[in-house]
Amino acid sequence: MKITELNVELELHYVGCCLEVIEDFGYWDDGYYVALESMFYNATSGINELGMEEKYEERIIGIMHKASEFGIELSC
Repeated sequence: MKITELNVELELHYVGCCLEVIEDFGYWDDGYYVALESMFYNATSGINELGMEEKYEERIIGIMHKASEFGIELSC
């Protein structure tokens, strides 16, 4: 696994954990959302850099759907 791919995995895990915190605790903070969005965009940039869009497509769609449930609009 390349370093970029490891970073993508960690970043997507981080975003997933952030969404769980929002779901479980109703956390609402602008800085938190900015960090979540930034991490998501870093991950999608890494995915594009690696040319692995197909591998991560289902996972990304799931994250975007989950985020939209909380009013967070993420796009690739």
